[in-house]
Amino acid sequence: QLSDTSFYQKVDKDLTSINQNTVKNMINELIAKQVLPASAKNLIITTPRTSCIYFLPKIHKSNNPGRPIVSACSCPTELISSYLDKITAPIVKTLPSYMYIKDSQHALQIFQELNFLGQDNLIFTMDITSLYTVIPNGKGVLGLKHFFDQRTVKEPKSETLLRLAELVLTLNCFSFGDNFFKQKPMA
Repeated sequence: QLSDTSFYQKVDKDLTSINQNTVKNMINELIAKQVLPASAKNLIITTPRTSCIYFLPKIHKSNNPGRPIVSACSCPTELISSYLDKITAPIVKTLPSYMYIKDSQHALQIFQELNFLGQDNLIFTMDITSLYTVIPNGKGVLGLKHFFDQRTVKEPKSETLLRLAELVLTLNCFSFGDNFFKQKPMA
């Protein structure tokens, strides 16, 4: 899967320290411009580590292809990602949909509460190939901007949050064995 050059690019070295400096410089710049509070220094990981990728076999598919999982614990953008998640979670919960499902446990709870006797209900599943790797970054950022602009609390400004989101989307070096890769942004 990592040899698929439409999604991944092999790089000749670990980019973690370069990404760390980019994050540190951006956070300090946003603090200096007073678009983020001084407490935003907490978004900088003190001891970054290189993300690593592993694959979980999809046993329900022929040839058992792997589902790629990137463990990004303590990577340079982990705290920014968590911060953005706290801002976007309330927005996601208000989106028009049949229901909001937080995680697997929440889905199981919902399924237990469903009563299908005497009703015309249909349960189905779907599988999207390369879900996150095929989302065009530019359009994803435009979608974020639309919803950030809808917030009642406008601090930090949408532009500031989008700059942080771009860091998360683009600074994504990871290792597999002794090799280093980065996910290529989709146009």
